[in-house]
Amino acid sequence: MISLAVIATFIALFLYWIVKRRAFLAEFSGPSLAAWSEIWMIRASVSQKQHLMLWRCSQNYGPYARIGPKTLLISDPEYLYEVNSVRGSFTRSLAYNAFRLEVGRNNVLSSRDEDRHMYLRTKMAGGYTRRENPGLEGSIDGHVTRLLDLLNEKYLRRKGMPFRTVDFSKTLGYFTLDVITEIAFGRSAGYLEANADKFDFFTNVQAFVPVMSLTAVVPSLVKITEISWINKRLAPKSSDAVGIGKIMGLAKEAVEERFTGKHADRLDMLASFKRHGLTQSEAETEAIFQILAGTDTTATALRGIMLYLTSSAAVVTRLRAEFAKHDLLPSTVGVLPTGEVLSNEQLVNLPYLSACIKEGLRLHPPATGYLEKQVPPGGSTLPDGRHIPEGTGLAYNAWGIMRSRAVFGEDADIYRPERWLDEDADKVRAMTRSWELGFSTGKWRCLGKDIAYMEINKVVAEFVRRYDIVLADPGKPWDCTNWGLWLVRDYNFVISPRE
Repeated sequence: MISLAVIATFIALFLYWIVKRRAFLAEFSGPSLAAWSEIWMIRASVSQKQHLMLWRCSQNYGPYARIGPKTLLISDPEYLYEVNSVRGSFTRSLAYNAFRLEVGRNNVLSSRDEDRHMYLRTKMAGGYTRRENPGLEGSIDGHVTRLLDLLNEKYLRRKGMPFRTVDFSKTLGYFTLDVITEIAFGRSAGYLEANADKFDFFTNVQAFVPVMSLTAVVPSLVKITEISWINKRLAPKSSDAVGIGKIMGLAKEAVEERFTGKHADRLDMLASFKRHGLTQSEAETEAIFQILAGTDTTATALRGIMLYLTSSAAVVTRLRAEFAKHDLLPSTVGVLPTGEVLSNEQLVNLPYLSACIKEGLRLHPPATGYLEKQVPPGGSTLPDGRHIPEGTGLAYNAWGIMRSRAVFGEDADIYRPERWLDEDADKVRAMTRSWELGFSTGKWRCLGKDIAYMEINKVVAEFVRRYDIVLADPGKPWDCTNWGLWLVRDYNFVISPRE
């Protein structure tokens, strides 16, 4: 029988542990559970509405809210710029281990070692530019054309044709996966042509994201998933016939071909990685990561933008007027030739198009997870004068920052692209600084931002120029859950030729 002394000792140690945890960030307020346990953060992650729980927390407890014993939720954009600074000494927290796709092999996102991270960024950055990837825009145009062909052949509403809706939770994912696989290593996954999740990649992603979200909150779970016998049963492998593993296999096969001399004349992302000194092993890891990162977030961005655009007839009318002003809206109606995709040079000179896209990304940022950074030795001082101890985790509140009334005005919850054009220069500058955080900034700026923006520009422009698009069920536009990343199902639209 356990003696009373042992029980008393255990209780005393437990109470000491709780008191010590509560004391670490004692001057910061937050949910009561957060002072001594990660339970609140876990609850937010599995709520399927993580973005709203974080937003409400910041509304209740301010821009530096305590959400864990050693974690603050940051809703102050200017302080986040300090955290992200290239010259700053903040680092990524243990949470980033959750983004490691293979045991012992970090990618540019999961790497917590600052020197290693900078080494990878330096060698990879050129692959995302048209200078080193000259076929980049042509590849995107080709897949935009395939997307338009698919819509015209299978889903466009015409007299005498059977009525069908198009599910953008699927089709836009097929588009972004085909784009990133081709520009990454010159081999499209062929999803648009099949018009199906032919490798069950997206089915796997739907199961993978909740696990990743939870392990980011409880990093010790990563160590469990990396135990050999557990990893062999649960983790995707390049030998898999379907799912994420199948895409990993295609990436590794393409990398192996390139490093053994095949397709040596190609100028694409993989060629740039190799030319700048990535090893074959590094190139495999990064190619796989680029596919996973570049597919989901860009598709999510497009889905969010289309939700707001198709719900705003006045915005579409003004956007078409801008196209017409620049002779980019054909006077004829009906089905336009799909090969006539507007160039990026034409699109970047359309301010209202840019405003529509910015506003959609603001109201529905593709990534809303914690993306937790760590306070360096010596701690950090907040703008309000309070000191944060070293080792504190700093979580990013995307939803709260993008809907800040102090930055975006009292109508911050409303889709109003005009705010980007009508405000004075100082106001637009402040809004832009907050908005840029959606792609991260400084040493953690998203390498694929410009490619994603080109894809978004082209798809939105062609949809508006060619089609009248309406939600099939405005009362329930989609089945959408949030785990730090969005999982969308049943997002159906009716598409007709532009009237």
